[in-house]
Amino acid sequence: MSECLFQYGSVEDVFYLSHVRQDGPVSMARNHFHSSYEIYYLISGQRYYFIKDKTFQVMGNDLILINKGDLHKTASCGESEHERLLINFKEEFLSPTIDTHEILLAPFKKDVNLIRFTMQQQREVEHLLNKIQNELVQKRPAYMTYVQALFMQFLIYIARHVLDQEQSDTFRHPSLMHKKVSKIVRHINAHYMDPLTLNNVAQKFNLS
Repeated sequence: MSECLFQYGSVEDVFYLSHVRQDGPVSMARNHFHSSYEIYYLISGQRYYFIKDKTFQVMGNDLILINKGDLHKTASCGESEHERLLINFKEEFLSPTIDTHEILLAPFKKDVNLIRFTMQQQREVEHLLNKIQNELVQKRPAYMTYVQALFMQFLIYIARHVLDQEQSDTFRHPSLMHKKVSKIVRHINAHYMDPLTLNNVAQKFNLS
């Protein structure tokens, strides 16, 4: 059963936030993509996240960044219960007075989409996300201007974190089989115009 704890706007808006708690297993039926950037923060539980040809095992307090136009979906992983906060945004939401958009959006274009934090970093990230949600709930005077400022602060924090610390490749493949499947998907994507057959692909990757 899915419980929507809070939602602001729609996924097609320049800024959208959704806070959901799921009490049972749920998996997306198919890949999808957006014309906006996506931030997925798993508050608790575990999930599999499939982004293009990569698989990530997402744990509580992990952050996923998805570039606009990238195919992605989530699936159940072990524990069926999870809670997550999702943000979709477009460039128009970022302050037009800031000339560093390229730096702030660079983390969404990295090969590794998963960010794992220390305990101190988790507290700082959650503090910013909670302040953003609280402003949207309370809607005090000039709340959207404050949300925009808080969100810019959040993006700066993430951009600096990514620049300061190279993400470990161990986050990308939760198992050897997932790693093998990712290699096969990349091969098919690179050779989709060639006459591929199941037998040829299986032989190339030493599979039956």
